[in-house]
Amino acid sequence: MTFSINRDKIIYKHAGNKTECFKYVKSLVDRNKYFVINQPQGTGKSTLLSQLGSVLQPDYSYLLINLDFLSIADFSSESGICAKLYDLMLSQIEYVSAEDGNAGISTTGILRTAIQKFAQAKPNAQLDLINAIQDMCQANGKRIVLAIDGIDKACDSQPFIDFLSGLRDLYIHRKPLTFISVILAGVNDPRNPGSRPDPNGGSSGIPNIPWNIATDFAFDMNLTLTEISGMLSQYEADHNTSMDIPLICGLLKEYTDGYPFLVSKLCALMDTVVSENNGGSEKMAWSREGFLEAVRLLLREHSLLPFQSLVLQVENNSELKDLLKRILLTGMCLNCYTVSRKTVDQAIMNGLMQVLPDSCLTVSNRIYETYLYNILMHDGLSFGRNAGDDVADAANALYGKKNTKDAGIAFIQDQTIDMGFLIKRFSAHYSKEFRPRDKASLENQARRLFLTFLKPILNGQGNYYIDSQTRSVSNADLVVDMFSKRHIVKLKIWDGAKLASEEIDKFADYLDRFGLETGYLLVFYVAKRRNRKGSRELRVNGKKIVLFEV
Repeated sequence: MTFSINRDKIIYKHAGNKTECFKYVKSLVDRNKYFVINQPQGTGKSTLLSQLGSVLQPDYSYLLINLDFLSIADFSSESGICAKLYDLMLSQIEYVSAEDGNAGISTTGILRTAIQKFAQAKPNAQLDLINAIQDMCQANGKRIVLAIDGIDKACDSQPFIDFLSGLRDLYIHRKPLTFISVILAGVNDPRNPGSRPDPNGGSSGIPNIPWNIATDFAFDMNLTLTEISGMLSQYEADHNTSMDIPLICGLLKEYTDGYPFLVSKLCALMDTVVSENNGGSEKMAWSREGFLEAVRLLLREHSLLPFQSLVLQVENNSELKDLLKRILLTGMCLNCYTVSRKTVDQAIMNGLMQVLPDSCLTVSNRIYETYLYNILMHDGLSFGRNAGDDVADAANALYGKKNTKDAGIAFIQDQTIDMGFLIKRFSAHYSKEFRPRDKASLENQARRLFLTFLKPILNGQGNYYIDSQTRSVSNADLVVDMFSKRHIVKLKIWDGAKLASEEIDKFADYLDRFGLETGYLLVFYVAKRRNRKGSRELRVNGKKIVLFEV
């Protein structure tokens, strides 16, 4: 199986053409709806439209004209865009004619005549185009559906806006001689003013497109557990890897939230690079360890379009950057109604954020979260000396070595990371170099300081994430996977004389969820404590908790 952003191979191969997404789109077409499929990059919009013809084909009353605006370089000229629309429609209809016998010949003739008229009457380009559409619909005898992909390129083009205005007028006045359904596809929703942001982060001044006749496209194009499982089951039938399908399916959903591009990319990495790195062992490639290796490889591919888009959004929008820092680095739960609506709408449209049922904002998936942590953790952070220098110093002190190439050698021995020693060294450095005792500074800096210390030690050999479900201003559960072993470190900010025992009990229950016997609890006290004990081991409900207090 080839892993690509192909909704047929990822989803529909297992259930034919009567799947939910196609059924939903066809139901809108059957009801003569005009609608916009505005979804993030990599969700399968283009593939969906390319396969829509096969879904409509059994009903011989339909003729689909499928246009791709990515092939149009210049949208500034009215005559140019109209000519290109003519050419695209003509080529599509001739293609349908070739497949459908003589069904499209009369339509092709009408359009060719219209093009000739257009060449002689350029000042009336839009009017000629609309008249040609009416002539075409009258001559064909079929219900014509127009689908346009890549509309983001044209959303700031006045000629394109005028073209949509003409279609809107035909629709509103119930002209029977027009497209019975129009489908626009792109990342941005052309109905919203300013939905297409200016690259420099300001207002683009782009007018609102007159497309208020469109019906909402209320379908989540992310893959479900069932759809991912179907893909993996087909792959397993072809390759016999002995993979644990429920395990890999759950990991893919957990890390990507079903985002098709990320699902397919991780699968492709396991299928190729991870397998090759492990001597061609497909069993190893499709294990938990193989999956986590694929995650590490994916996070290094900075040239991927979704990651480039993340960086551009964050660097060009200071308001969005501040919003993400408050959510990820300080653990704030921000209600979507209390922040800039424009910023939120743009982040959601671009697939960066989503709104939870309680109206709180969160990053769309764990892969994006980890990538953003790597971008944001150093932003505006002061840690005395560089954390990496301290790591190297620890190695030198422990082993008497100089010029150590591997900064993490003090913490990693025999394919095992000594998490207790790592936190001990961090605590010593923190107490010496950085001891803020005001709550606001702790909330803003504490978890970033620890991540900055941890990341060079992992050195591309381990994975980490902060559990978004338990994250808060005063709490962060850090999950670290390295060398086939999982470690959990709870970072806790405590504004009191002594950590409450119930907090320790909760952590023991949290460890039980992961099937772990040992966990690490790092407490940052706001108030200075005279009798701080440094570190000690606790036994709580059968769990070993190593407590560090700074």
